[in-house]
Amino acid sequence: MGTSKKKKALIIGGGVAGPAAALALQRVGIEATVFEAEDQLTRYRGSFLVVARNGVNALRTLDAFEPALARGFWVARMELSSGSGRRLGELGINSGGLAIERGELTAALRDEAIRRGIAFQTGKRLLDAQSTPQGVTVQFADGTEISSDLLIGADGIHSHVRTLIDPQAPAPQFTGLVGMGGLARLVRPLPVPPPPETFQFAFGRRAFFGWIPAPSGEIYWFTNMPQIREPERQKLSTISREEWRQQLLSLFADDAIPACDLISQTSPEDGFQPTILHILRHVPLWHRHTLVLVGDAVHGTTTSSGQGASLALEDSLVLARCLRDASDVQQAFTAYEHLRRPRVERVARMGRRGTQAKMVGPLLRRLQDLIMPIALKLFLHPEKESWLYDYQIDFNEPLPI
Repeated sequence: MGTSKKKKALIIGGGVAGPAAALALQRVGIEATVFEAEDQLTRYRGSFLVVARNGVNALRTLDAFEPALARGFWVARMELSSGSGRRLGELGINSGGLAIERGELTAALRDEAIRRGIAFQTGKRLLDAQSTPQGVTVQFADGTEISSDLLIGADGIHSHVRTLIDPQAPAPQFTGLVGMGGLARLVRPLPVPPPPETFQFAFGRRAFFGWIPAPSGEIYWFTNMPQIREPERQKLSTISREEWRQQLLSLFADDAIPACDLISQTSPEDGFQPTILHILRHVPLWHRHTLVLVGDAVHGTTTSSGQGASLALEDSLVLARCLRDASDVQQAFTAYEHLRRPRVERVARMGRRGTQAKMVGPLLRRLQDLIMPIALKLFLHPEKESWLYDYQIDFNEPLPI
């Protein structure tokens, strides 16, 4: 943006998208401050993800891959099986990905941002924001008020900034799944040792299960449990972690996969935190005046896509490029949406199909187990996945806007 005055940005949200956006903006000369509602950034053991190759590309462009890799480990392949233990095929990950606890990825980005001089403030819950001729003025719950040139909502799928941009914005919808994960510190070895650098998934009789060995010998696992109705958060909070463990042992008792071995060797403090999984449908307004959205705040996709963090990292780079090359904020935000919306909505459609596959009944499950090997061979060729995993942002290339 052509001006001699250095631009400033306020970023709401200290998860993956917030620090990533701050790092990207710093590269184009925009000074950002990140505000997090919590008094501290909470980390739950066992909550992990895999940053796919396109997300790794974005981390490299941010010069943040090495700090993240130091907190995680590399995954080379992904395999799918049935609850009976029958191998169904290999899922596309196209040359690997970074397995890392969500809290560790956030911490890696945050610590790298702080090392580069980016400011973070915790305990800052956003109340309101008004666009002004000079930019934006923001009010926080602690009574403070701050003005800046622009505001970026990186505050997740339940984004408050999204409702400030559009009071009629769609609310997140229940996917029909409740997620849970953990970290098994093995005392008893598994009957079949898991292959190294391999993320394994299985369609159990009653729920979906995934597990991956860390180089240290521990094994991360997760489950997606189908639910007819969205459970009440308050009711979920009354269930102890030990009760959850017993429920999961019952859920996977009839499956020939290592779910019960891993669940039984996971201590309560290393997992069993339920998460109600939501999806964000089409968001009509990505930006308004000097407010804009990134990450799950604007395109919260299902965990089945495996792309939530990667898309947020990509958003940060594209938004920064647009702000660098556009003549004003409005032109930048319009270009950003134009460049990002088709891609993220395609990923969202892919993720919804993956979620539906986890929710079929016993009869359809048998049919699915027969069809899945054929489908994987037909549709998961590297060239057919190139649009997703080979996505590379040439940050230094000027945009034609």
